[in-house]
Amino acid sequence: MMLDLNAYLGDLVPRERVYDVSLNRRLAMRVFPNGTRVWVYWRAPAKDARGRTIGVFPQMNAEQALADTSTVLEWSRFSKLPEADLPDDTDFIQTGNFFQLRRREQRIREWATRAMAGAAVTLVSILILKWVLSPLFAQDQETVQAKTPLAPPPAQETPGELLAVSKQPVATAREPRIRRATFASDVVEHEPVDALGERIASWPDAPRPVYMFTDLQNLAGQSVYHRWYWQDKLQSEVEFEVGSDWRWRVFSRRYIEPGQNGTWVVSIVTGAGDELARYALEVDTQ
Repeated sequence: MMLDLNAYLGDLVPRERVYDVSLNRRLAMRVFPNGTRVWVYWRAPAKDARGRTIGVFPQMNAEQALADTSTVLEWSRFSKLPEADLPDDTDFIQTGNFFQLRRREQRIREWATRAMAGAAVTLVSILILKWVLSPLFAQDQETVQAKTPLAPPPAQETPGELLAVSKQPVATAREPRIRRATFASDVVEHEPVDALGERIASWPDAPRPVYMFTDLQNLAGQSVYHRWYWQDKLQSEVEFEVGSDWRWRVFSRRYIEPGQNGTWVVSIVTGAGDELARYALEVDTQ
């Protein structure tokens, strides 16, 4: 039966406008005029609710889409939260481990809350104990100072020694700041509809649109640039202002004219001038 459903969905004919084919009150397939088919999920079965893309057909078939959306309902019942308040994390839903991962996160949050409460109680206890015993500590300190001879002053450091200390290397740990990046033929609802790979063919009679999709992390509040190069020459630069979330998805588009074959490179650079990554795309004549 599921094979027949996948075959039916695969035979849907694109129309001039985008349209949806519902599987139930929360899951539907959205068909675009260019033939792209994506799965759309609604957290609440309301007509004015905004759906979210959870996968692309046929990479995600009907059985997988139904299984992934059922895990969201299971987690809603477990956490006693309405589906509209669940966090937005498409990667967890697509792996099929949404329920297990969220339960683990809840346990970690509970443990962290207990640890912070214990640390606060310990800190308050230490401060109270120090305040109560401070007169005794002051008296002991005065006695020690009276019985201890003065130590000689420390030797002065020479400028050469100071310079040697200032040149010591400082180790810094940096996390990867790009979770995903790919060239795509289109981006729908902040997700690429496909992955073009490292080589494509140009269109002979019209410009071909190419998208660079980037999933960023740990760059909240910073500026990020997509710089498009062709034959080692800068063609365009697109600036993004990363929001306050720890993850932020951005994309830029470039139309490749007929005859602009060869190597295209997109450099991802921060506002401070740090190059995070560089991706190359070979364009051949069709």
